[in-house]
Amino acid sequence: MLYILLAVFVGALTSLQSRTNGQLSVDLHNNFAAALASQISAWVFLIPLILIPKKRRQVLKQSFA
Repeated sequence: MLYILLAVFVGALTSLQSRTNGQLSVDLHNNFAAALASQISAWVFLIPLILIPKKRRQVLKQSFA
């Protein structure tokens, strides 16, 4: 059941990201700049997760299990 809810949540986020990227492209009048901004913002969120020590990641994993 949890995986079904997770799949629905990820699907909703994907469609939201698509809509946001499209609007950003329109606002900037530049598809490349919009894609670059999207990728940079994704890395801003991903890099701290990667840099968290393995022990702390395991604690986070256990707290969500």
